[in-house]
Amino acid sequence: MYAPIALFVYNRLELTKQTITQLLTNTLAYETDLYIFSDGGKDDVSWAEVKAVREYLHELEKESAERGLFKSVTITERPCNYYLERNIIEGINEVFTKHDTIIVLEDDIFVSEFFLDYMNTSFNIYKDEKKVMHVSGFSNLDLINEHPLLVYDNPYSDKINETYFTPHMSAWGWGTWRDRWQEHFKYFTSEEEALKGLSPELQDKMQYGGNFPCLKTLKNNPIPWDICWEIAIYKADGLCLTPGHTTTRNIGLHNGTHFKSYDQLQYYNYDRMPLERLVKVSKRTPAPKADIEALFAEAIKDWGIVYTPLGKVVRFLFKGTKATGRVSMSAGSLLKVHLKRFSVWFAHFSKKAGKILIKLTGKAGVIIVKIAKIIWKLLCRGFKELMRLMPYVVGFLQNVFRLIVQGIQKLINKIMTKM
Repeated sequence: MYAPIALFVYNRLELTKQTITQLLTNTLAYETDLYIFSDGGKDDVSWAEVKAVREYLHELEKESAERGLFKSVTITERPCNYYLERNIIEGINEVFTKHDTIIVLEDDIFVSEFFLDYMNTSFNIYKDEKKVMHVSGFSNLDLINEHPLLVYDNPYSDKINETYFTPHMSAWGWGTWRDRWQEHFKYFTSEEEALKGLSPELQDKMQYGGNFPCLKTLKNNPIPWDICWEIAIYKADGLCLTPGHTTTRNIGLHNGTHFKSYDQLQYYNYDRMPLERLVKVSKRTPAPKADIEALFAEAIKDWGIVYTPLGKVVRFLFKGTKATGRVSMSAGSLLKVHLKRFSVWFAHFSKKAGKILIKLTGKAGVIIVKIAKIIWKLLCRGFKELMRLMPYVVGFLQNVFRLIVQGIQKLINKIMTKM
């Protein structure tokens, strides 16, 4: 019996079609149960897109029943927008009421035609090895081609292995066992709750010495489900089986829930096509290798983003606007402190000066002092109002800069399309 697939979709019709079309190239597809969880829309526009996706899914369901594309197709339509976290967690729990293993895909994961073979083989080999908590289809590293000596135990052995172990989990095509998930997974609703029991040493290990600041996502609302699973694996001293070359590719990096990118400004060093053959898996003792962990720490720096020459220029300018904003705010705070001190001094000085002026000039002095006080109050109020508006001014300038960057991106894309 093969592991079922839980596919989570939202409003991206074309990506969903590509994901399912590629999934059907797997020889085990017709023997695999497919559970599809369709999230609801947030507004009229997204609901229209969701309905288009669901029409396609029901066509797939009908075609599969007629032609045997999948063993079965079960569609769950959310009545409202669950958001990614709730949709995935509840979907996984539902599948685990009927199955012992699960393969999880989102609507932007392009898989190798050997992906299902690799996942099911891995499940069978490590089903009794509780330390192995997660099977990744994606890998940031290309060990098979770039560092073969790190992934092959013995190239001349009949039991060639092209996988490795790491405590880091990837969510771009993955799977797990019911017992591991139900025993260890917990969804956190606050950063404080998530970090409880996570020592500073373990936090540093998770973040690869600062190269992979994944714990920052605990400040998100809602907290991403995958950081919760990552924490669970680390707390349990678990490991993730990972292929020496990726068997999946994220084709939705441009407009995913947690990822966005601009082609002409940046690309990801791990964005490569899946291996075009079956990854060889044989049982080995679950343990990470320091050399591989070091390679990952380097590869994931800056989230694996590599900036193009244009991207470097834009990034420099954008950092400049942020720095200018910080300087403006700091200068404003400093001026506010000095203004307060000066006001106290000026009030004391003007009181004495006013008395002297009145004695010398009489009624004219009284009028001059009153006018000076009014002018001073107006200046103070104007400055305070400027300080109050400063964050909005800086934010406005940053948004204008983002719009300019997006405009440049669209223009470049049009030029590239015509070439």
